[in-house]
Amino acid sequence: GWGNQESQYYTKDSRNCFIQDGKLVIRALEQKMGNFNYTSARVRTYGETSWRYGRFDIKAKLPMGGGSWPAIWMMPLESVYGGWPASGEIDIMETSYSIYRNKILGTTHTTNGHGGNSVGGSRIMGETIYNDFHTYSIEWFILTQKATFVKSFYKKGGRYPLPSLCGNQVFHFSL
Repeated sequence: GWGNQESQYYTKDSRNCFIQDGKLVIRALEQKMGNFNYTSARVRTYGETSWRYGRFDIKAKLPMGGGSWPAIWMMPLESVYGGWPASGEIDIMETSYSIYRNKILGTTHTTNGHGGNSVGGSRIMGETIYNDFHTYSIEWFILTQKATFVKSFYKKGGRYPLPSLCGNQVFHFSL
């Protein structure tokens, strides 16, 4: 994994990431790789396409099982204000079956809020979180010249600040 104590090693192997019936499939396999007992894939749009502001809707079905940490998140194309979290991070959706069970988190990270002090919200989804496809959404917009905001749909009316230093950058997706 690349953080969060994940149990898998990310590969570029087509058995871990492929298109099937018009859907992107990211699959974990029981396969020894280095110190890990599982392999999976990470998909990033870095160097391919990126965004600044907008509404983002992602339809996904999440894996169930200990050791996985499914997430749909955005990182700045360049870390112009320093390493993580100084240049910002937008978590559209993340969860961990081992820790959160049926809870989805939506979070912004900056130097003012990261780790346990991050700014965001959560929503209990129930068991359908792992059985069905759900749409995870945010709106990223300018509120004033000094602040941009991420509006999450996990909490009614929830707005999470992403300071203009971070929010005026171009971000890419990671899955």
